[in-house]
Amino acid sequence: MKKFLALFVVLSVAFVSSVMAFGELTAKVDNLISTNQANLERTYYPRDQRPNELMLTFGPPFCTGIEYSYNVIPALAVDLGLGNTYPGLAAGMGVAYYILPTTFTPYLKAGIMYYGNFTQNIDAATIGGGVDVALDNGLVLRLGLDWVKSLANAGAPFQTIVYNGDINWLNISGGIGFRF
Repeated sequence: MKKFLALFVVLSVAFVSSVMAFGELTAKVDNLISTNQANLERTYYPRDQRPNELMLTFGPPFCTGIEYSYNVIPALAVDLGLGNTYPGLAAGMGVAYYILPTTFTPYLKAGIMYYGNFTQNIDAATIGGGVDVALDNGLVLRLGLDWVKSLANAGAPFQTIVYNGDINWLNISGGIGFRF
């Protein structure tokens, strides 16, 4: 019992003296925050805790499709997608930049697209922006404005109404997805 009591007294004195010598923990945290030091630890934002996202998209650039994205950092995501352009196929890849690392944030996107409908192949570039809401339970809602412009046209003997030789779309897009 005497050994336990002596150990308790020594540990108590060491703990109290360390707090008095080095300051409180909150003061240290406040000092780190005031120096604006960045760290590489994960935060509690949904895009950081759940970096993977699977989204059903409506509107350009995929028309109706599915998109997978991975947040490299909370503000930057890399994405791949596949969609249907009625008739035809849309496939693409790009990056998205989330301006605020919060649950409600505006975003900017850019990417490269491929459109094909068995008679024509078109390469296109896309840029866009909008608002993204990533809720804590993993649900994601997105509303944006996207512009798709064709870069190269391989040509074909038959042209469809959808493509007609050139793409120059500016449309509203949206999506609903899940973060995991």
